[in-house]
Amino acid sequence: MSTFYRKNNNESTISLFNKRVIYDFDLRSYGFNNIVNFNFGEKLLFGKVNRFFIPVQVNSNALVPLARSVNTDTPAMALNFVADAFNAMAQQFDKQVQNGQISADEPYLSSLVAYGGRAAHETEYRNYSMNFMTILKSTFQKNKIICGNFEQFISELENVFPTTIDKFPFTKTAYMKSRLCPVSVSGLTIEIADLNYSNDEEKILQFTQSKNWKFYVNACNSYGFMIDRAAPWRIVADIDADGIREISQKYGYRGASSILNGAYVRVAPFYYQRFKFNLLSLYNNVKMKKYYIPQECNGRVMSKKITPITYSVKQFQEKFPEEYFLRLYCKIRFMEEESHFDENSQQKLIGDTVVIYQNKNIGTAINNFERIVNKPFDYRGSLSYINRQIKARE
Repeated sequence: MSTFYRKNNNESTISLFNKRVIYDFDLRSYGFNNIVNFNFGEKLLFGKVNRFFIPVQVNSNALVPLARSVNTDTPAMALNFVADAFNAMAQQFDKQVQNGQISADEPYLSSLVAYGGRAAHETEYRNYSMNFMTILKSTFQKNKIICGNFEQFISELENVFPTTIDKFPFTKTAYMKSRLCPVSVSGLTIEIADLNYSNDEEKILQFTQSKNWKFYVNACNSYGFMIDRAAPWRIVADIDADGIREISQKYGYRGASSILNGAYVRVAPFYYQRFKFNLLSLYNNVKMKKYYIPQECNGRVMSKKITPITYSVKQFQEKFPEEYFLRLYCKIRFMEEESHFDENSQQKLIGDTVVIYQNKNIGTAINNFERIVNKPFDYRGSLSYINRQIKARE
């Protein structure tokens, strides 16, 4: 057990808290502005939302393998301009080592190599969904919730969600901007070590006490990288920084807004195509093979066996129209957000969303809904207003 820094989580809560305070104070005491806490405030959303706070995901076409990856068979990936900035910074380290300006003997801060890069948002959400499904099934079993068909399942789901969904979102749209989704899905991150995230003592020994620490921090600042305070081997490209802005111009980007519009796509329209089938999978996972209900027959109470309905994909699509799922999606998204909409406003926005879908298409309807729902402050306009604008432009 370390005296001042956490080595693992096998200590009392108060001990871990005190050691975390010491670690955070030590990192802040260096006075470097580019050492950032990505678990606080707006940094939690960095690379996961656009300027309108709408969840986004990296465009896979803009990703490239990192040439200086430890694993050459499956190299780490990052956005193209991030890879270029990292390569340039790594070459600067090589040059300074050759000139004897920095130590050549540091395990991670002499020659920079990538141990990790972009985490695939598809994989992250899939793994999260599997855990979500397991927990939900346990909740249904614990509370003896039974459902004989999909409509009953949705009704029960709407009773369960309000108590859990603000912390454990269901949709990928909400998951992407939650604390449960790592900043590494952004394509802006590169990890130059493979250390244990829980071992603060190792972070201090290998990084802040390294002979090359100050050079590392200053180099990151020069090339446009922030350093994750919780894991100082994780660097995150700051799309507002001069260094990143200069390098990203090579790929046609003109600042942060251009990057968010070009290197990312909105999550909701792509995810919505899977939304209904995710619900079907959830239903199939939690429904029982059979259950019994009491039934009176000639003055006697008998047990009637119920076999829940199993839907084929075709039956499922035929029985439940698009409008049904669009309304359901909007309703769940309201549950997931810290919404300032009252019940009447929610119903109006849902109705407006359906109208936009009927007049335009599902993608336009979802995009406009998300633009309103994700606004963190007082909003101007409404979906009905947007709908009138669309018609006017036509």
